[in-house]
Amino acid sequence: MAGEWIAMRHDLWECPQVVRILSAMCPQDVRNVSARVRIMGALYRTWCLIDRFADDGILHGYTAETLDAEVDIPGWSENLQQVGWLVIEPQHLVIPEFESHFGCSAKRRMQDAKRKRVARQSCPQSVRTPADKKRTTEQKRTEEDKKKETPLPPSLQTDEFRAAWIDWQRHRAEIKKRLTPTQMTKQLKTFQEWGEVRSIAAINHTIEKGWQGIREPDSNGHASTTKPKETLLQKWQKSKGLSNGDSK
Repeated sequence: MAGEWIAMRHDLWECPQVVRILSAMCPQDVRNVSARVRIMGALYRTWCLIDRFADDGILHGYTAETLDAEVDIPGWSENLQQVGWLVIEPQHLVIPEFESHFGCSAKRRMQDAKRKRVARQSCPQSVRTPADKKRTTEQKRTEEDKKKETPLPPSLQTDEFRAAWIDWQRHRAEIKKRLTPTQMTKQLKTFQEWGEVRSIAAINHTIEKGWQGIREPDSNGHASTTKPKETLLQKWQKSKGLSNGDSK
């Protein structure tokens, strides 16, 4: 169990994602305070379940229908997925950016931030400890990474690819090779050229093999290889319309 409390943003009431969920589920009651309160309560219930039972970022055993029943709102899971707060799988639910918002490490960062806010009110700048400065730098880096989050190309904005993309980022983090924004941009450009099916196959194959870089499987299920370069003789023969046996 991760803890007996969860963190909710101060501006959650007017958060764009909340407004989108409210507009999708209650189009006639967008300005109805009671409808928004119900959405907020459903979010609280959902995040409590995630905090208690999704230590690895996956809510095992829960389906979209199960979560909908927990909050008593039909279509709830689908709307969470539409705003990027959930990924629906057949046998479980995946929580994007789980480590940033849930679990002990996320709560520790929140507590550190609160402690530093209090300390700033009573301590002058000159007496802050190196540890405080280090944590502040880490928090700034995390915030900058979120701002630089690379959006998916329109052709890859599907549930299947989004889940594979999350798995790929998680795999790189687990092998201590976190993707940089530049890497993600270039990989998404390649995936856009390959298309959804080919890209998902390459991601799954790479993760299965435990590799660091994306590699496609060939028809036998092995990593694809590039063709050998032509020799100068082969290039000359090709320019003359000759085969290997016609060079004499």
